[in-house]
This record gives sequence, C-alpha cells and structure tokens, in this order.
Amino acid sequence: MGVDALGVADKPPQPDDTFKVGPKLTTEMVARIQGWSDDEYPWIFTGRKTSRYRQIGNAFPPPVAHAVGAAIVRALQHKGQPAERVSAEHDPIYRVLRDNGDYMNASQIERALGVQLDVPELERRISLLKRDFDVDTREDARNPAYKLGKFKAFIGQEEHLRHDMFLKHRAKIS
Repeated sequence: MGVDALGVADKPPQPDDTFKVGPKLTTEMVARIQGWSDDEYPWIFTGRKTSRYRQIGNAFPPPVAHAVGAAIVRALQHKGQPAERVSAEHDPIYRVLRDNGDYMNASQIERALGVQLDVPELERRISLLKRDFDVDTREDARNPAYKLGKFKAFIGQEEHLRHDMFLKHRAKIS
C-alpha cells in the first residue's frame, strides 16, 4: 500500500508531508482498513496507541465476521446449495507405496503410476516422504527399492526425536 509499516503515527499525514517510504498510519486509519467504521461497525479502542494497534490487528475484521455469521445462518436455515466435497489428493508415490506394502523400485513405481519419473524427482519425493514416514531403502545393484514404514510425525510420543525439543520450548508454544 506504500505505507511505512515500522510504527504507528500520532496524527494523519498532511498534504505537504514528505516520506522516505510512505506515511505511517494512525490507529484510526488501520481500523478503517480492517473494516471498522463509524457508521456500520462503531467501536472504541482504548489504551495507548500501541495497545490500540494490537487490539485492531488481533480483532476479527467486522465485514469478515458478518460474512461468516451470515453463512452460518444460511447453513442453519438450509438455504443455498451445499459445497461439493473434494477429497484430499495425496502424493501419488505415497499412495503407490502405501497400497503395495512391499519394496518397489523406480520402474515398478512408474508402472503403477503410469508415468515416467526421472531419478532426481523420485529421490526428492522419497526424501519428502521420509519427513513423515519411515521409508526403508534396499539397495540392489544400483537400483534402490523403497518400502513405506510407519507414520513418524510428532504427536507427543516420547520416543520421537522432536519430543525433547517440544518439552524444552513448551512455554513458547501456543
């Protein structure tokens, strides 16, 4: 928007003011951008300007709240058409390894997918899967085969590698 976001102004910019980056906004200007208005959504933010600025920034913008509330009312009244549900699409390589349950090399994965994969792309996708799953790799004459193991994302289990880090930073996690 061409404004200086590194602070809050005490008063609105004047026509003859000059700026390095752009004008700083007052809390009233920020409130207006968020959708608060004197007519439709009047509200008085109290405290010093930094406190008022935080209140405005943390508030749910009134036009958005109005739209969400209206959508809830329509849903409760069974008005309108329900949205079409779209299933989440998983990584096709994940699905192939999951459904097979055994070791698969690159050519077997390609056949199952019906597409040709280049080796660097396959290795990249396997490395992404290794973030959340144990993936066992079996080397067989320069032709590695992969087998999907158990889910290993952190859900609080003590043996997980993120457990100690979680406990150390627990007070900072919201």
